[in-house]
Amino acid sequence: HWSRSLLLKHHQWAAFSRPHAVRLTDRRALRLATELFQQDFLGEPLCSDEVLPLLVLAVPEDLLEATSPYLNLRSLRLHHGAARGLDAFEDALGDLGIVSECILYAPWP
Repeated sequence: HWSRSLLLKHHQWAAFSRPHAVRLTDRRALRLATELFQQDFLGEPLCSDEVLPLLVLAVPEDLLEATSPYLNLRSLRLHHGAARGLDAFEDALGDLGIVSECILYAPWP
């Protein structure tokens, strides 16, 4: 169990394709991903820079055009993959066109 007094240090990098980089600058996708982060991740020991890029890429395309979109973390394929383990998470990344080798998150003491 974590607590706010726990200091977490990490290295992180990601390489994005041009279409993914364009998506990361889409205001609609950023807004929806930010809402998801605020709903589901503020109580976790995570920074938005760790999670937000994946959330932006995971937002379904059809919601970007919706006038009043509703998005729930549990409705994302990426979330379902993460809940079932590393192999399923990597499969879900692949469904989004993300190569898992292009994402690195390494915690250190």
